[in-house]
Amino acid sequence: MSWPINFNITTQFVGKSGALPILLPWGTDGLLSGIIVKTVRASQMISEVQIEQGSGLTVSDILINDGDEIEFTCVDDRAYSWPLAGGVVTFLNPQPNGTGATSENYQVINNNYTVARKVEGERTVLAKKYSLITPVQM
Repeated sequence: MSWPINFNITTQFVGKSGALPILLPWGTDGLLSGIIVKTVRASQMISEVQIEQGSGLTVSDILINDGDEIEFTCVDDRAYSWPLAGGVVTFLNPQPNGTGATSENYQVINNNYTVARKVEGERTVLAKKYSLITPVQM
């Protein structure tokens, strides 16, 4: 089943055309092929540049979108070859609004391993996709 798994819930609120349906993305199934994904944190890499006039008041505010950043934690599977820093991972990006999740290549920045007593090992991978740089295997 592809992501997002949607539940169609009718709200109690009434809009212009009657009751409004809501589609809620649910779970992490299918975000990374063949791996159990526990958590995902996806965000845009936005830089803010403020330009001030002579008195120090902000007269212009520029937002620069460098691309997307994704951090995901998975159950470690030794049968899977985890990408190291500089490697490329293909991930279904849940960041776009609506049902527009797309499969994208990300450059791996960091690959951490965590384990504790009586729990499965976990991998936390930080990966970035820059707007003007194509991820390649280093």
